[in-house]
Amino acid sequence: MRNRTIAALIIALIPAGLIVKRHIAAPVTPADLRDAPISEAFDQLGGGVSEDIPMPEAAPATDPSSPASGQNGAPRPIAAIYGDDNRVDVYAANKTIRLLADSSISLILSRNLIFDEISGNYRVETENLETKFKLVPGHRFAKQPAAAYCSGAYVGQSKEGRPLVFTAGHCVQENGAMFACGRDKVVFGYAVSRSGKMPSAIPAKEVFNCRVLAHRLDSVADYALLELDRRPAGHDPLAINRGGAIKKNTSVFVIGHPSGLPAKVAGDAVVREADIEGTRFFSSNLDTFGGNSGSPVFNEKTLMIEGILVSGRKDYDPNPAIGRRTAIWYGNSGGAERATKISEIAAYIQPTPIEAYLHQRSQEIEEGLRKAPDLGLSKVRVAMPSPAAAGEQDERPI
Repeated sequence: MRNRTIAALIIALIPAGLIVKRHIAAPVTPADLRDAPISEAFDQLGGGVSEDIPMPEAAPATDPSSPASGQNGAPRPIAAIYGDDNRVDVYAANKTIRLLADSSISLILSRNLIFDEISGNYRVETENLETKFKLVPGHRFAKQPAAAYCSGAYVGQSKEGRPLVFTAGHCVQENGAMFACGRDKVVFGYAVSRSGKMPSAIPAKEVFNCRVLAHRLDSVADYALLELDRRPAGHDPLAINRGGAIKKNTSVFVIGHPSGLPAKVAGDAVVREADIEGTRFFSSNLDTFGGNSGSPVFNEKTLMIEGILVSGRKDYDPNPAIGRRTAIWYGNSGGAERATKISEIAAYIQPTPIEAYLHQRSQEIEEGLRKAPDLGLSKVRVAMPSPAAAGEQDERPI
């Protein structure tokens, strides 16, 4: 990676302040992120959610076309809300998170992504979530399109120099899912814009073909590594924690596509179980849904990827009386959202300079030489129904 590319990642981590932002800065463009010195940039991490940006409506649900569950003893690819709903559109998050999200990806089936020869872009063709999943009116994000099949992230290159993204193993055709690299697409930038515009079209330069380099789906681990057909210009690889160790109660956040929605970030969550016996999974109380499968799970302190989200508790319950579904709320207890430790795929991925820098920086934070960043994620809270209103769903198993 050239120094200019590293600087592109670093400069966007300089926040406007260490509290929730009250004023909107000018939109960040790739040109704004390219030519800053590495020194000092990481010393000022922080910033919160942009509360003054109007939030367009949108909706979550479980996609009935999402990958098959329970294969080879693997957990079911479903998830849930714990406590408050902490999801937010990426554009409303701070600069740090926006740039991390810029290197996250979605997997989109060819039937939902149509090339337009006139514009040279791909049209996104899908229903909104409320319609597609027959949701009871009033869910969050109910009017946003639900095109993404799974989630993932760009993490660098293989030993042969080919660009790599990861996703969940249960997302790819090799493990019985619907997504096929020879037909369907890896997409950058499936997100709502800062003006609130829905992603109805994707530039061709952000759409990639792929090949499966490695995959696994069993009771121990769940992952897939995909080689892209070309380098994703304008996107920087994200840093991974090669060590594999993560502690209980570590603060984490996730970027991905819950129920196929444009990219969302969810935080204010912690690791519940750091080492699930006999597996390479850890669990958390992240607010995630079907479609989040493959999402990068970040360490909030180090900004490095700790895991690949793969499973969790049930998202929605049907109401046969009205033929609609309702979100399930699990209260503040528990946390069954599982992720495969990123160290499982580390051997395939070449180390990057930004990874080395963040590793050194995390050690300095542990030693008290630096302050940990404040990403403002705990400020994103949308109240859910009371436990009484949720009935017995609080204890619903997978």
